[in-house]
Amino acid sequence: MWRAKAICLVLILLVFWVSPAPAADTAAPATALIPPDAVLVVRVTQPQALIDRLFDQRVVKFVQTLPPYREALANPETQQALTLLDFFKTKYNVDAAGLLRKLVGGGITLAVSPQDRTLLIVDADDDKMLAEMHDFFRTIAKTEAGKQGHAERVASADYRGITGWTFAPGESHAIVGNRLLLSNKPEGLKDAIDRLVDQSGQDVTKSARYEAAIASLRSEPQVVAYADMSVLKQLPDFQRGLTQDDNPMTRLLFAPLLAAINDSTWLAAGITVGAETVDVNLQADRSASAGTAPHAFALPQQAGQGAMPHAVVPGQIAGISLYRDLHQFYAAKDELFPDRTSGLIFFENMMGIFFSGKDLTNDVLAQTLPDIRVVVAQQKYDEKTGTPALQFPAFAVIVQLRDPERFAPVVEEAWQKAIGLINFTRGQQALPGLMIKTEDYAGMEYTTSYFSVADEQNKDATDVRFNFRPAFAVAGDRLILSSTDPLARDLIDALQREREQAVPPVDGQHSLVKVQSAPLAAVLEANREALIRQNMMENGASREEAEQSVGGLFLVLQYVTGLEMAAGTREDRSEMTIQLQYALPH
Repeated sequence: MWRAKAICLVLILLVFWVSPAPAADTAAPATALIPPDAVLVVRVTQPQALIDRLFDQRVVKFVQTLPPYREALANPETQQALTLLDFFKTKYNVDAAGLLRKLVGGGITLAVSPQDRTLLIVDADDDKMLAEMHDFFRTIAKTEAGKQGHAERVASADYRGITGWTFAPGESHAIVGNRLLLSNKPEGLKDAIDRLVDQSGQDVTKSARYEAAIASLRSEPQVVAYADMSVLKQLPDFQRGLTQDDNPMTRLLFAPLLAAINDSTWLAAGITVGAETVDVNLQADRSASAGTAPHAFALPQQAGQGAMPHAVVPGQIAGISLYRDLHQFYAAKDELFPDRTSGLIFFENMMGIFFSGKDLTNDVLAQTLPDIRVVVAQQKYDEKTGTPALQFPAFAVIVQLRDPERFAPVVEEAWQKAIGLINFTRGQQALPGLMIKTEDYAGMEYTTSYFSVADEQNKDATDVRFNFRPAFAVAGDRLILSSTDPLARDLIDALQREREQAVPPVDGQHSLVKVQSAPLAAVLEANREALIRQNMMENGASREEAEQSVGGLFLVLQYVTGLEMAAGTREDRSEMTIQLQYALPH
């Protein structure tokens, strides 16, 4: 099999052999070698900056502390790779970062074209080193092929004055000056050489879609990517992923993003790695249309509309803020998820019970406005209640009401029915139930529920149920449903500050997400022993192995300090920005 593939590859390369052409222009930009119909293009435009970040001593020290790194060092293949790396470092008298700069410092470009052709272009800073390393690996490949009885696997042929090589089936490459051209098919390499020699100017940069995509990116990112959606959307699996998810929660959360992808003809991405952040900017050429489209429930309709800023509370772990019209969402349910699943039917039946038979679309959800926020925070445990052996974070949902004075009592009745159903179910299992009471806070009343602690002897390791004190509150026109009453009180304060400061929505943004690692790490630290035991049971690991694995998670959370995401529209385009924040050890 290897022999047949190699012979076919050599024959194809020999067909390329024609009279020598004029010398190729190795100074031509990498994009000049990519056909205009490329489906995907990824370019590392500033490799030097990325290498500087990657080999920062603080990054190196951090990586060396991670358990996966130590595990990799024990791998024989890793040891062979490191031995080879040491050889080249000694040969060229450079460190690993210097070696990488010389080999890829001019840029890296990857392109995927129709007919499943892939082209990788690497521009080295040192053409002599590139040629020498190619000769080195050619010798190794030839030796290994000979040992396996397939010496013909390593072959070469000339095409338009340029020597093409193959070391194994499924790869063809050539070196032109300081540039390595590598393709998965000989035809892909031939096409790149043609463009390099002919300099016809018919390349991806002449594509209006590619030009618009790259121009849409903010600043000058170190990595840029382009995708031709008009082609990708024709792929059956890709199309099914955009249109056939019948999970209502998925549609509620991701409908505007899926719609933006589905409506676009191109996508662009830019990545910049800074001293303390990794910034990602995603662009789609068309903002998802509003109007009467099924996904219009998730799109701000007018200037000044958008998701509200996060409600900030002490010990906050995460916040999600969404512009979502629940009434419009559920009114379009037949288009969004036409198959009535058992889960959807159960949900509608339960809502009918909680809201006394009221129509869910027109009588219940029509009373909400498009401000939905989710808050997750560290627990605050009362000394009288004690601290659970397994600690959960508190969480809450905030929904804006159209007419809180009239509709809030309806929701509170539904909430109390839900508590009653929980108590009925727990009673059937001979488990303690929740008791409901009214509390006063900041000049207003709210309702909370709690488990009795009368039979709890050890207040330092109480039952897991004491993580929950469900609370219902209405602050102004915002409904609060919280897993605990302390978080409900914090949100009452946060929403009061919001009203006093007249905080406006974030114009044009339909989705905001923020995660902070320090309070998350504190919650995990409180459950470290439980995490270790879980790792031991699920993975069959020893305690030492489980401790190392869990310790690696804490190391990541120690240095990855936060994550923020915002998605919406800008200049009639869909846009998403993601920022990962990190702090390296000194």
